[in-house]
Amino acid sequence: MSVENSAGGYVYGPMRDFASSGVKALPGFAIEYAVLSRPLSLAEGFAAARRTIERLGRPLAAFCGFELRMPTVLDLDGFLSFNRTYAGHLDAWGLLRDGLAMTMRTNVVPTTGAPAEISLSAFSYTVPTSDPSPSFVLSGAPEIPVGAAYPQGVVRRGEISDGALLEKTQCVVDTLLARAQPLGVVWDDATQVHLYARHALALALDRKVLAPRGIRPLNGVICYDTAAPMVELELEIDIRRCLRQHVIVAQQQGYRKP
Repeated sequence: MSVENSAGGYVYGPMRDFASSGVKALPGFAIEYAVLSRPLSLAEGFAAARRTIERLGRPLAAFCGFELRMPTVLDLDGFLSFNRTYAGHLDAWGLLRDGLAMTMRTNVVPTTGAPAEISLSAFSYTVPTSDPSPSFVLSGAPEIPVGAAYPQGVVRRGEISDGALLEKTQCVVDTLLARAQPLGVVWDDATQVHLYARHALALALDRKVLAPRGIRPLNGVICYDTAAPMVELELEIDIRRCLRQHVIVAQQQGYRKP
């Protein structure tokens, strides 16, 4: 199902207290994407995001996505603990409904140059537009089938052979397709496909997973050398189509050297 956030100008797929399955702009609105030139601590990053949206005259409800970079992979307890803190911030901004996040999220761990603390690297928000083309962002999905539990449900858990990684990638793509359907999102409308993994999977994703499903990314696959945020996971993928992308110049202290 999808739920309308009329104050924010988008619909979202309810999923968790820290992330929706994805968001799609309502008619008359479009999603813009702001990238920080360097990740900022969450406090600094959220302050920069708030200044940006206030300058645009948009309400906090217009925030529809946040992207995080983490210093290290977390176990389940660490991940849940962080999410409670993060969800509290969403709640303070009115971005939770019935205890579930309206905003999408992707959070990964850079293999080199990771931040010293969990940081904000980018965010998405809606603006009014007369452009009728769709805009959307789906949350990063790992290799856990829809409805399965972590860690028992992780596909080919503990394996990183070529065959295992292919099955994991297939699972992630199928999860995104399932998330896209209730939002009315068509993968072929995406202008960016992001693959987050420490493994060389781009060609396999394009040729062996997307092509057999009739999906042909117009702009290829954008790869990030990152780890998934939790132990025993190997990759994430997200897709998006945004009206505009902006870069926000940011200064960061404590950024860890490669």
